[in-house]
Amino acid sequence: MTNIDLIQSRLADARHFLDYADRALQDELFHHTVQFAQRAAELAVKALLAQEGKDVPEIHDLAKLISNLAIVRALPPEQQSQFYASNRALARERLTAIYGTSEGRPPNTVFDRAGAQRALSQGEFVVKTVEALLAPRSGEGLE
Repeated sequence: MTNIDLIQSRLADARHFLDYADRALQDELFHHTVQFAQRAAELAVKALLAQEGKDVPEIHDLAKLISNLAIVRALPPEQQSQFYASNRALARERLTAIYGTSEGRPPNTVFDRAGAQRALSQGEFVVKTVEALLAPRSGEGLE
């Protein structure tokens, strides 16, 4: 598998996870919406890291790694800030969406529609930002 194949695969998977997140939101499985939105953002960022020739770690919180990428630092300040904040928020909510709270509250009782919608919007923003950053690199996009 070439690097471009890996990048395309990660982006395709990211889009699928956004679809899963949207379906989970419609089905009122709000914790699943958060899980899938986080996974979509993570895969998109890992595609970006691969494109930039960076090692892609097997971790979930990638905000610190992307803050060092010149391609991300070249984004307009507002977009850059939203990109970091969305990644951080999704990474923070990941464990709660899977395991629940440290007080024993199950994950299906933690998130409401507004929180799930926010997570989905954050995931969509991250994926779309990565797609936009990668599109000029390939001439016609990575689709």
